[in-house]
Amino acid sequence: KYIGEYTAKSSYEKGYSRLAAVNSEKIEKISKAFLGTKKVGYKIFEVQNKMQSMEFKGEDIEFLEHGGGIPASIRTLNDASMPYTFSGDEPIVAFGDNARYLTEKDLQKGLITDIVGATILKEKGIDVGFTALEKCSDVRGIS
Repeated sequence: KYIGEYTAKSSYEKGYSRLAAVNSEKIEKISKAFLGTKKVGYKIFEVQNKMQSMEFKGEDIEFLEHGGGIPASIRTLNDASMPYTFSGDEPIVAFGDNARYLTEKDLQKGLITDIVGATILKEKGIDVGFTALEKCSDVRGIS
C-alpha cells in the first residue's frame, strides 16, 4: 500500500503515514465491509501513449491539463467526490483526446466529457448537444 502525495517531491510528507497508522483499525474494518462487493463508479477511459498521435490545434494543448501526471478526468471526479473504476460496464468519463478512441459501444453506456472531447466527437459526426462553438471573453468576476 502506498500512502503519500504523489504529485509532490518524495521528501514532502503531510502526515499520511502517521494517519494511516492511527486509523489502521478503521481502515481494516472498511476494507472488510467492502470485501467481495462489486466495484462501481464512473469508468475512467484513459488511452496510453495517446500523445504519440495527438492532433494539436492552435491554443488547444490539452496535455497541459494533466498536472502532475494525474489525468484531468480523475482529478475532476476526485474533486466532486464521485466514485470511479477502471473496468466494468459503467458510464464512461473521457476527457480531451481520449474521446477520439471511444467506440459506439462505449458511448452507449453514457459519457461525461469536456469541451475538447465533445469537439472531437462532433467532428466525428456524433451529436453531443451543441450546434456551434465560439471563444468567449474572460468572465471571471462576473456574477
